[in-house]
Amino acid sequence: MTEINIITKETHIVHSRLAYVVDFLNTIFDLTFRIKSEKSGASTDSFNIIYSSKEEEQEDLFTIYACNKEMSNHPPFTEDPSFRLYPSPKEKNFSIQYDIFKSIFFMLSRWEEYDSEKDHHQRFGHTSSFLFQYHQLQTPIVDYWITDLKESLQERFHISIELKQRQKIISTVDVDTMYAYKHGNLFHTCGALIKNIIHRDFSLIKQKYKVLTGLEEDPFDNFNIIRKLHSDHNIKPLVFIHCGDFKSYDRPNSFRHDAFKKIVQQLEEFAEIGIHPSYRSLNNRALIQEEIHRLEDIIGKKVTKSRFHYLRFNLPSSYEDLISCGITEDYSMGYSQTNGFRAGTTFAFPFYNIKNECTRPLVIHPLHIMDTTTLMYENMKNRMKVVSEIKNCNGTLYSLIHNNYLKEKGEQNNLTDLFYAHED
Repeated sequence: MTEINIITKETHIVHSRLAYVVDFLNTIFDLTFRIKSEKSGASTDSFNIIYSSKEEEQEDLFTIYACNKEMSNHPPFTEDPSFRLYPSPKEKNFSIQYDIFKSIFFMLSRWEEYDSEKDHHQRFGHTSSFLFQYHQLQTPIVDYWITDLKESLQERFHISIELKQRQKIISTVDVDTMYAYKHGNLFHTCGALIKNIIHRDFSLIKQKYKVLTGLEEDPFDNFNIIRKLHSDHNIKPLVFIHCGDFKSYDRPNSFRHDAFKKIVQQLEEFAEIGIHPSYRSLNNRALIQEEIHRLEDIIGKKVTKSRFHYLRFNLPSSYEDLISCGITEDYSMGYSQTNGFRAGTTFAFPFYNIKNECTRPLVIHPLHIMDTTTLMYENMKNRMKVVSEIKNCNGTLYSLIHNNYLKEKGEQNNLTDLFYAHED
């Protein structure tokens, strides 16, 4: 396998951060990057990159600019088409004229989310993102930087470089509640009925009556439709189950009910099952662990994948909570009110804890497209722009639907159009 040495010549470089980026690049390129100090010297039997804030005198050296400015929540940014975060001084002429390693680290580490202002759900909101502020949230900039690196290396070293093959679509489903009316708590059902009567919502009362008497299917019981949608496209979905208690912002059916257990076991026949930690689980490691145990007792196996309900998490504490509970993969890296690229990428990547300056054993999967986002906050045009960007960079599309929003007909919340759009 082709090896490329990255020779560091700057004392200000935090090597654990550079190692994190290099390890990430090694998972996606069909070659191996290795970090070497200036003292160890360049190898004559491999290709070499000089990572420095100063241009080398020899014209044949491949030099990447190493910015010596401190990171901040609002890093240097240029509005040119390449969206470069840490550009070199304009008079310089590096092989890659911006600090691509530092730029990638800034995006993947989610530096800007640490100690940041939170929304009313105590989340990092998309309007706080610098990508949103520069109108680039629908652009997978990290993927474009990686393409820039790939093409530059090919041109300079006259070698062919490929990215490793990836799955085209990873389809996920959140099950916040399995039934709208069936198998509910009697107290909650009666309370809701009284509200319907007060508000004279007779059509809803009629629907509830038909469902509870078996004359009509429960509107949230769409699991056969979900099975067929994925089966028709030969896609195995990942389904996240809410096993929390009934509280504000948490409206699951009881995990103790036989109907709940039956649905989970039926889903496991065609899908992979993960945990959907409740709204109340934020900063509550013990509660996350309890909800995981509930799900594990139902499926009879260890749960290692997770997505937070309401995408409600904070860095680094929430990810450290997951790790302590045995979770190895998380799928929460998206925004609830806009589709796009929260971490600027279509690649999965490891979690780096900035406060401890180390890579942690958790893989972060981005979230690009969500049904409720399209229905409530955006439109189909914005959603398809994200899909088009992913196709342009030959990336993986991560999509999310909710069973309680899925309709058998209706383009906006039906996965079929999304699957076909990405397959074309």
